[in-house]
Amino acid sequence: MPRAARCVITGRKTAQAHYGARGWVLHHNTDIWRGTAPINASNHGLWVVGGAWLCHHLWEHFQFTGDRLFLAKRAYPAMKEAALFFVDYLVKDPKTGYLISGPSNSPEQGGLVMGPTMDHQIIRDLFANTAEAAAILGQDQELAAQLRSLRKQIAPNQIGQHGQLQEWMEDKDDPKNEHRHVSHLWGVFPGWEITPRGTPELCQAAKQSLIYRGDGGTGWSKAWKINFWARFLDGDHSHKMLIEALAGNTCH
Repeated sequence: MPRAARCVITGRKTAQAHYGARGWVLHHNTDIWRGTAPINASNHGLWVVGGAWLCHHLWEHFQFTGDRLFLAKRAYPAMKEAALFFVDYLVKDPKTGYLISGPSNSPEQGGLVMGPTMDHQIIRDLFANTAEAAAILGQDQELAAQLRSLRKQIAPNQIGQHGQLQEWMEDKDDPKNEHRHVSHLWGVFPGWEITPRGTPELCQAAKQSLIYRGDGGTGWSKAWKINFWARFLDGDHSHKMLIEALAGNTCH
Protein backbone atom coordinates (compact mmCIF):
# COMPACT_ATOMS: atom_id res chain seq x y z
CA MET A 1 0.00 0.00 0.00
CA PRO A 2 1.43 3.46 -0.91
CA ARG A 3 2.60 5.59 1.98
CA ALA A 4 0.05 8.34 1.34
CA ALA A 5 -2.76 5.77 1.42
CA ARG A 6 -1.59 4.57 4.84
CA CYS A 7 -1.64 8.15 6.13
CA VAL A 8 -5.21 8.47 4.88
CA ILE A 9 -6.19 5.47 7.01
CA THR A 10 -4.52 6.73 10.18
CA GLY A 11 -5.51 10.31 9.37
CA ARG A 12 -9.19 9.40 9.46
CA LYS A 13 -8.81 8.35 13.07
CA THR A 14 -6.97 11.56 13.93
CA ALA A 15 -9.57 13.74 12.19
CA GLN A 16 -12.38 12.11 14.16
CA ALA A 17 -10.63 11.84 17.53
CA HIS A 18 -9.05 15.31 17.59
CA TYR A 19 -11.52 17.42 15.62
CA GLY A 20 -14.77 15.47 15.26
CA ALA A 21 -14.34 15.96 11.51
CA ARG A 22 -14.82 13.87 8.42
CA GLY A 23 -12.01 12.95 6.05
CA TRP A 24 -8.38 12.67 7.06
CA VAL A 25 -5.71 14.99 8.43
CA LEU A 26 -1.92 14.87 8.69
CA HIS A 27 0.01 17.31 10.85
CA HIS A 28 3.62 18.33 10.31
CA ASN A 29 5.24 14.99 11.03
CA THR A 30 4.81 11.32 10.21
CA ASP A 31 6.92 8.20 10.67
CA ILE A 32 7.30 4.53 9.75
CA TRP A 33 3.97 3.81 11.49
CA ARG A 34 2.28 6.60 9.48
CA GLY A 35 1.36 8.62 12.54
CA THR A 36 -0.81 11.63 11.74
CA ALA A 37 -1.53 13.20 15.14
CA PRO A 38 0.09 16.42 16.43
CA ILE A 39 3.47 15.99 18.09
CA ASN A 40 5.71 18.16 20.28
CA ALA A 41 4.44 21.42 21.73
CA SER A 42 1.10 22.96 20.74
CA ASN A 43 2.71 26.18 19.51
CA HIS A 44 4.09 24.33 16.49
CA GLY A 45 2.59 20.84 16.60
CA LEU A 46 -0.94 21.95 15.71
CA TRP A 47 -0.47 22.48 11.99
CA VAL A 48 -3.20 20.70 10.07
CA VAL A 49 -2.35 21.03 6.38
CA GLY A 50 0.39 18.43 5.92
CA GLY A 51 -2.00 16.04 4.21
CA ALA A 52 -3.41 18.78 2.00
CA TRP A 53 0.14 19.60 0.87
CA LEU A 54 0.69 15.95 -0.06
CA CYS A 55 -2.49 16.12 -2.13
CA HIS A 56 -0.95 18.95 -4.16
CA HIS A 57 1.70 16.52 -5.36
CA LEU A 58 -0.91 13.89 -6.22
CA TRP A 59 -2.66 16.46 -8.41
CA GLU A 60 0.58 17.59 -10.07
CA HIS A 61 1.40 13.94 -10.83
CA PHE A 62 -1.87 13.71 -12.72
CA GLN A 63 -1.28 17.02 -14.50
CA PHE A 64 2.09 15.88 -15.77
CA THR A 65 1.05 12.34 -16.71
CA GLY A 66 -2.62 12.64 -17.62
CA ASP A 67 -3.11 9.25 -15.96
CA ARG A 68 -6.87 9.12 -15.34
CA LEU A 69 -6.63 5.72 -13.65
CA PHE A 70 -4.17 7.18 -11.15
CA LEU A 71 -6.49 10.14 -10.60
CA ALA A 72 -9.56 7.94 -10.10
CA LYS A 73 -8.04 5.22 -7.94
CA ARG A 74 -5.30 6.92 -5.95
CA ALA A 75 -5.30 10.70 -6.13
CA TYR A 76 -8.94 11.75 -6.05
CA PRO A 77 -10.07 9.58 -3.12
CA ALA A 78 -7.28 11.05 -0.94
CA MET A 79 -7.95 14.59 -2.19
CA LYS A 80 -11.69 14.28 -1.60
CA GLU A 81 -11.29 13.11 1.99
CA ALA A 82 -8.67 15.78 2.72
CA ALA A 83 -11.08 18.42 1.38
CA LEU A 84 -13.93 17.07 3.51
CA PHE A 85 -11.79 17.55 6.60
CA PHE A 86 -11.40 21.26 5.86
CA VAL A 87 -15.07 21.68 5.03
CA ASP A 88 -15.62 20.73 8.67
CA TYR A 89 -12.52 22.44 10.11
CA LEU A 90 -12.70 25.98 8.71
CA VAL A 91 -14.44 28.56 10.91
CA LYS A 92 -15.74 32.06 10.29
CA ASP A 93 -13.54 34.85 11.62
CA PRO A 94 -15.77 37.14 13.72
CA LYS A 95 -13.69 40.20 12.78
CA THR A 96 -13.63 39.82 9.00
CA GLY A 97 -16.30 37.27 8.15
CA TYR A 98 -13.78 35.20 6.20
CA LEU A 99 -13.32 31.48 6.68
CA ILE A 100 -10.04 30.80 8.45
CA SER A 101 -7.94 27.87 9.59
CA GLY A 102 -7.17 27.45 13.23
CA PRO A 103 -5.87 26.86 15.74
CA SER A 104 -2.71 26.49 13.69
CA ASN A 105 0.65 28.17 13.14
CA SER A 106 2.96 29.38 10.41
CA PRO A 107 5.54 26.59 10.29
CA GLU A 108 8.99 27.22 11.77
CA GLN A 109 7.96 30.65 13.07
CA GLY A 110 5.74 28.98 15.63
CA GLY A 111 3.05 30.50 17.80
CA LEU A 112 -0.53 29.27 18.04
CA VAL A 113 -2.72 31.55 15.89
CA MET A 114 -5.89 31.67 13.84
CA GLY A 115 -5.60 32.05 10.09
CA PRO A 116 -1.95 31.68 9.00
CA THR A 117 -1.48 32.59 5.35
CA MET A 118 0.23 29.33 4.43
CA ASP A 119 -2.77 27.30 5.61
CA HIS A 120 -5.16 29.30 3.47
CA GLN A 121 -2.99 29.02 0.36
CA ILE A 122 -2.80 25.24 0.69
CA ILE A 123 -6.51 24.81 1.44
CA ARG A 124 -7.51 26.97 -1.53
CA ASP A 125 -5.22 24.86 -3.69
CA LEU A 126 -6.77 21.65 -2.35
CA PHE A 127 -10.34 22.84 -2.87
CA ALA A 128 -9.66 24.01 -6.44
CA ASN A 129 -7.81 20.86 -7.45
CA THR A 130 -10.36 18.54 -5.85
CA ALA A 131 -13.25 20.30 -7.59
CA GLU A 132 -11.45 20.11 -10.93
CA ALA A 133 -10.64 16.44 -10.42
CA ALA A 134 -14.29 15.72 -9.63
CA ALA A 135 -15.31 17.45 -12.86
CA ILE A 136 -12.80 15.43 -14.89
CA LEU A 137 -14.07 12.19 -13.37
CA GLY A 138 -17.74 13.18 -13.50
CA GLN A 139 -18.18 12.61 -9.78
CA ASP A 140 -19.41 14.46 -6.69
CA GLN A 141 -20.70 17.55 -8.45
CA GLU A 142 -22.47 18.85 -5.33
CA LEU A 143 -19.27 18.57 -3.31
CA ALA A 144 -17.31 20.25 -6.10
CA ALA A 145 -19.75 23.17 -6.10
CA GLN A 146 -19.48 23.43 -2.31
CA LEU A 147 -15.67 23.49 -2.47
CA ARG A 148 -15.69 26.24 -5.11
CA SER A 149 -18.06 28.29 -2.98
CA LEU A 150 -16.09 27.82 0.24
CA ARG A 151 -12.81 28.55 -1.51
CA LYS A 152 -14.01 32.08 -2.32
CA GLN A 153 -14.81 32.66 1.36
CA ILE A 154 -11.33 31.81 2.69
CA ALA A 155 -9.32 34.79 3.92
CA PRO A 156 -7.27 36.10 0.97
CA ASN A 157 -3.59 36.91 0.72
CA GLN A 158 -2.95 40.38 2.13
CA ILE A 159 -0.26 43.01 1.55
CA GLY A 160 1.00 44.58 4.77
CA GLN A 161 2.34 47.94 5.90
CA HIS A 162 5.89 47.19 4.79
CA GLY A 163 4.86 46.13 1.31
CA GLN A 164 5.24 42.49 2.33
CA LEU A 165 2.94 39.54 1.91
CA GLN A 166 1.45 39.09 5.37
CA GLU A 167 2.34 35.84 7.09
CA TRP A 168 -0.67 36.11 9.40
CA MET A 169 -4.11 37.70 9.44
CA GLU A 170 -2.66 40.52 11.54
CA ASP A 171 -0.22 42.91 9.88
CA LYS A 172 2.59 42.09 12.31
CA ASP A 173 5.50 41.00 10.11
CA ASP A 174 8.84 42.39 11.25
CA PRO A 175 11.05 43.52 8.32
CA LYS A 176 14.09 42.89 10.53
CA ASN A 177 13.13 39.25 10.99
CA GLU A 178 15.65 37.21 8.97
CA HIS A 179 14.24 33.80 9.79
CA ARG A 180 15.40 31.21 7.24
CA HIS A 181 11.85 30.01 6.54
CA VAL A 182 9.27 31.89 4.48
CA SER A 183 6.29 29.59 4.85
CA HIS A 184 3.71 32.10 3.65
CA LEU A 185 5.26 32.03 0.18
CA TRP A 186 3.89 28.53 -0.44
CA GLY A 187 1.53 30.16 -2.94
CA VAL A 188 4.59 31.09 -5.01
CA PHE A 189 6.15 27.61 -4.86
CA PRO A 190 5.16 24.82 -4.91
CA GLY A 191 1.75 26.42 -5.36
CA TRP A 192 0.76 28.50 -8.37
CA GLU A 193 -1.54 31.03 -6.69
CA ILE A 194 0.94 33.91 -6.86
CA THR A 195 2.65 34.53 -10.21
CA PRO A 196 4.35 37.50 -11.91
CA ARG A 197 1.75 37.68 -14.67
CA GLY A 198 -1.37 36.51 -12.88
CA THR A 199 -1.06 38.42 -9.60
CA PRO A 200 1.73 41.02 -10.06
CA GLU A 201 0.98 43.00 -6.88
CA LEU A 202 0.94 39.92 -4.68
CA CYS A 203 4.05 38.67 -6.44
CA GLN A 204 5.89 41.90 -5.65
CA ALA A 205 4.75 41.66 -2.03
CA ALA A 206 5.99 38.07 -1.84
CA LYS A 207 9.31 39.16 -3.28
CA GLN A 208 9.53 41.92 -0.68
CA SER A 209 8.98 39.35 2.07
CA LEU A 210 11.81 37.27 0.67
CA ILE A 211 14.12 40.28 0.43
CA TYR A 212 13.48 41.08 4.11
CA ARG A 213 14.25 37.49 5.12
CA GLY A 214 17.51 37.42 3.15
CA ASP A 215 19.29 34.61 1.32
CA GLY A 216 20.37 32.68 4.39
CA GLY A 217 19.13 29.19 5.11
CA THR A 218 20.06 25.63 5.86
CA GLY A 219 19.14 22.55 3.87
CA TRP A 220 15.70 22.62 2.31
CA SER A 221 14.94 26.21 3.35
CA LYS A 222 17.79 27.37 1.12
CA ALA A 223 16.54 25.17 -1.71
CA TRP A 224 13.04 26.55 -1.29
CA LYS A 225 14.34 30.12 -1.62
CA ILE A 226 16.16 29.13 -4.82
CA ASN A 227 12.84 28.03 -6.25
CA PHE A 228 11.11 31.22 -5.11
CA TRP A 229 13.56 33.35 -7.07
CA ALA A 230 13.11 31.12 -10.09
CA ARG A 231 9.34 31.63 -9.89
CA PHE A 232 9.97 35.38 -9.66
CA LEU A 233 11.76 34.99 -13.02
CA ASP A 234 15.04 36.21 -11.49
CA GLY A 235 17.40 33.55 -12.81
CA ASP A 236 20.54 35.43 -11.77
CA HIS A 237 19.52 35.53 -8.10
CA SER A 238 18.38 31.93 -8.19
CA HIS A 239 21.70 30.87 -9.77
CA LYS A 240 23.68 32.84 -7.16
CA MET A 241 21.93 31.01 -4.34
CA LEU A 242 22.32 27.65 -6.08
CA ILE A 243 26.09 28.16 -6.26
CA GLU A 244 26.11 29.09 -2.57
CA ALA A 245 24.19 25.95 -1.70
CA LEU A 246 26.49 23.72 -3.75
CA ALA A 247 29.52 25.36 -2.12
CA GLY A 248 28.11 24.57 1.31
CA ASN A 249 27.55 28.25 2.19
CA THR A 250 24.02 27.67 3.50
CA CYS A 251 24.16 29.11 7.00
CA HIS A 252 22.75 32.52 7.81
